[in-house]
Amino acid sequence: MSNSSLRQVAILATDHTISSTLTQAKDFFYMASLNTGRQQGLGLAPGFETLIVSTDGKPVTSFSGDPIIAQASIDEVEPQLIILPSFWADFDSLQQSYPHLIPWLQQQYQRGVLIGAVATGAFWLAAAGLLDGKRFTLHWENQPGFTEAFPDLEPSSTRV
Repeated sequence: MSNSSLRQVAILATDHTISSTLTQAKDFFYMASLNTGRQQGLGLAPGFETLIVSTDGKPVTSFSGDPIIAQASIDEVEPQLIILPSFWADFDSLQQSYPHLIPWLQQQYQRGVLIGAVATGAFWLAAAGLLDGKRFTLHWENQPGFTEAFPDLEPSSTRV
């Protein structure tokens, strides 16, 4: 994907998101968008959008109890890249709270969207079937729960 084809990055916020993994991604891609804007002759204007999104566009609560404000709902964006931050929660309960998230991720993947995850964000990729037959890495602390939830998937490395 060239810089010119990247128009929008969506960083997904759900309840129990570890906010530092979300804000780190937001800051990283915002800096990249400023650099892209400079390369496009836009000065200090971003060259692409970097948005925090939730399933319904409403705020969510981080794992530490702080509000995370969404800038849009998943139905209002057309990203070329989706980032799934880490979370601290029982994944089965989290999936039940967001039943339309996995179909949305599958739909986005089918339309060619790149999807990346930070630490436990990989659970969403696995649940959507997007890691099937693929090589991936996982933080070693997350492997026991991941292996229990997805016994048919094995990371290529767990010591990062």
